[in-house]
Amino acid sequence: MADVPDHDHILRLVSGGTIDEDRKSVNGTAFRMRDRDVQSGTGLSVNWIEHLAELTKSEAVAEIWSVQKRKLSGIRARHCLAELNVGKMRAYVAAKEVNRDLEVHHHPIQADDSKPEVVPDSSHAGIHGYMPEEDIICTLIAQAVDGLHDQSGGYEQFFFPDATD
Repeated sequence: MADVPDHDHILRLVSGGTIDEDRKSVNGTAFRMRDRDVQSGTGLSVNWIEHLAELTKSEAVAEIWSVQKRKLSGIRARHCLAELNVGKMRAYVAAKEVNRDLEVHHHPIQADDSKPEVVPDSSHAGIHGYMPEEDIICTLIAQAVDGLHDQSGGYEQFFFPDATD
């Protein structure tokens, strides 16, 4: 299990209901860990953009969209991929929540002939270091979102707060 470097970026699929109407922020519920995420040991599901190093960033985002759509049948038009810089997210959470060190680990999903429903996902990763009931951590992660990628290839950048604010 490799650590995702602080200078790299991750994407989290978020539903339209977790995106504020102004499309300038994401609600913390989009980053709520489920009990099964903890039990499986894979953390909160995200995708590591730079793992797809042979692709440009826009191609990597398009590939991650493609994988998500194969994995999940309920993706609607308002769903987006929330982008976070790993180091900024970790520093922001650590500054706001003393002694909290989030980690992001690479957990690729391999094809399995015995389970044809499993969609391979080489860029799959997980955020670790908090529990499902810790809503403050979910909110802090949401505040660290850099922007949203929509399904048509558009990107809306957010203002990232200074960790000392």
